[in-house]
Amino acid sequence: MEDAQRILSASFERLKAHGLERVAGAIYENLFERLPEVRAMFTGDASRRNAKLAASLTTIVVSYSSPGGSTRWVKDLGRVHAAHRVTAAHHEHFAGAVCDVVIDLLGDDATPEVIAVWREAVTTVSAAMMGRSG
Repeated sequence: MEDAQRILSASFERLKAHGLERVAGAIYENLFERLPEVRAMFTGDASRRNAKLAASLTTIVVSYSSPGGSTRWVKDLGRVHAAHRVTAAHHEHFAGAVCDVVIDLLGDDATPEVIAVWREAVTTVSAAMMGRSG
């Protein structure tokens, strides 16, 4: 877990160099390419949505090694997503979108190990949001 936290944190620092809201926007665009029908679920200001995702990515990275510290945040986020009828398949595509953007932005630094850690971090949060364990 320590090594995974180090990998996640180091890759996150490299992503931050691109601007987290820009990273978030790229994740949403990738998700919309994967699932065009979900675009309708996202009404309102895109910059506000990107800022929220940027903050969520930060929370995912910070809480990765101690997920219990983000329990309330995860439950609240899960309720919001459930109200919008977000499914397990949506969560899977979102994890794929995150990984695709990490690959695009980190290039050769996006090793299989880096991608595996990002997928695990996002999938763990998604499972908790849906009320499942890892």
